[in-house]
Amino acid sequence: EIMKRTIRQPRPTNSKQQKKSFGMPSSHSTVIIYFATFISLQLHTISLHEFFSFISIYTTQTSINTLIKLTLSSIVSLTALSVVWSRVALGYHTRNQVIVGMVLGFCLGIIWDRWWWSYWNVI
Repeated sequence: EIMKRTIRQPRPTNSKQQKKSFGMPSSHSTVIIYFATFISLQLHTISLHEFFSFISIYTTQTSINTLIKLTLSSIVSLTALSVVWSRVALGYHTRNQVIVGMVLGFCLGIIWDRWWWSYWNVI
């Protein structure tokens, strides 16, 4: 909200619903990409629950863990990108507004992930 008030870029004029708030950066894009980044990074650094061990009878545990993590990460990422795309498709934001929101969310997700692991590795 602070960035929106500082930048003061209006939303697209062709929007179906005119909102009074500013559009840069897209808050939806920032939040959803933040969560997608953080969750994807966490998926690749934590161990999977033993529930998934039943699949290991068909292949090596390492390769199945990697496959499951990549699948879950892809689902999270595609879901996030569909939310971002919808903001432009519905006319609530311009492409630039969602791109800036995505970059901001991505950076915040990485920063939070690094802080998370540095904090929990100390305890």
